[in-house]
Amino acid sequence: MSSRYEAGAADRPGIYRISRHEPAQQSIGNAESTAFHEAWPGHHLQIAIAQKLPGQHPIGRITFYSGMGEGWARYSESLADEMGLYDTTTGPIARLAWPARGMVIDPGIHIMGWSRAQAIEFMGVAGRMTPGELDDMVDRIAILPGQLTAYDSGGLEILALRQLAQQRLGEEFDIKALHDRVLENGSVPLTVLRAHVEHWLDLNSPPAE
Repeated sequence: MSSRYEAGAADRPGIYRISRHEPAQQSIGNAESTAFHEAWPGHHLQIAIAQKLPGQHPIGRITFYSGMGEGWARYSESLADEMGLYDTTTGPIARLAWPARGMVIDPGIHIMGWSRAQAIEFMGVAGRMTPGELDDMVDRIAILPGQLTAYDSGGLEILALRQLAQQRLGEEFDIKALHDRVLENGSVPLTVLRAHVEHWLDLNSPPAE
């Protein structure tokens, strides 16, 4: 069982559960990146903000778009690195490997017809995964087609919007304001997120000389 976040509700707080299973097989670096992804500034911050949005439709409180949701959590891992929050050298490096496997295995299984053995062999070559973790990962990808590809698809889109904002706003760029725009509508499709940020930029970009 891996560490995981359980979102809170009106009658209970959010909980981040830290796995103590086979501690000798776990790395501190991976624990760091997982905490930043699942808790702060990742899912917990994102979901807590979404749950408090005024006037939100009830359906909006329970929907979760993986591109936006997992994309923000992936972006949070790199944001934590920018903020100097990692205490290990392995955390920022190891965080790049886990979803990268999924970006290959997901289409491998669902589009290219990879067998279970092929998928496990591919992930096993990279190391850093126990036999149990390899089995669990293949099962996860098999029953959730496309979900693993959403992590970096969403994270790269948020990073692209940040770069666009820096380009359009120049010296007026405020990363806190951008993060507010990204999170202020809760979990939405990436197309809606881009339209929202671009509209904000249209209203706030300095006039071209």
